[in-house]
Amino acid sequence: SSDNHYESDNLDEFLKSLKMRLLIKNCTPSNCQRPSQLINKTNQFNMNGVRREINEIISIIGNGGQLLSAELIDSAGSHGEIIAILIDNCGNVLSFVMSCRVFQRKVEMAFLYAVINFLNIDLKFKWNKTKRNKPFAKFVHNMFPNKSEENFTIKKNELPNIYSPECGLFEFVV
Repeated sequence: SSDNHYESDNLDEFLKSLKMRLLIKNCTPSNCQRPSQLINKTNQFNMNGVRREINEIISIIGNGGQLLSAELIDSAGSHGEIIAILIDNCGNVLSFVMSCRVFQRKVEMAFLYAVINFLNIDLKFKWNKTKRNKPFAKFVHNMFPNKSEENFTIKKNELPNIYSPECGLFEFVV
C-alpha cells in the first residue's frame, strides 16, 4: 500500500539523518573478544543459537575462516561492535548475530553487503529456528520471501537486492 511506501521513505530519511557509519573489522585471534561475546550472548538476531568457545573461533580463523564484525557510529556516538559473522574456509556461515540495540536500522543488510563485497565470495547460510530468534526468521523472510527453507546462498550478483550503497544510509569504513 502507499502508506507502507510512505513509512519506508520516512524511515530512510530518518536513518539518513543519523549519519551512520559502519567500521568493518576483519578479526584476528587477538581482537575477537567482543564478536565472540556477541555470538555467545545474542538470542534474537542469531542465525542458529549455537554458542562457540573462543578457542573454537580462533581455530576456525586459523584454518582459513573469517570473523568479521562492525562497529556502528552515528550522530549520537559509537554503539560499539554490534554485529558479527563467522565464516569457515568454504564460505559456510557458522554464526551471524546482531545486537538488538540496533534493530530497525538496516545494519544487517548493509553489513552483509560489505562482507560479501570485501571477501568477494558467495555466502552459504544454514539457519535454525530457536525459541528466541524470531527477528532472524523475519529477516530471512523479508530478504527471501520465496525461500522458506533453512539453507540459502547469497551470491555476489544478488547484492543489489540486499542493499544499495546509493541509498546513502551508511558510510563504510574498512
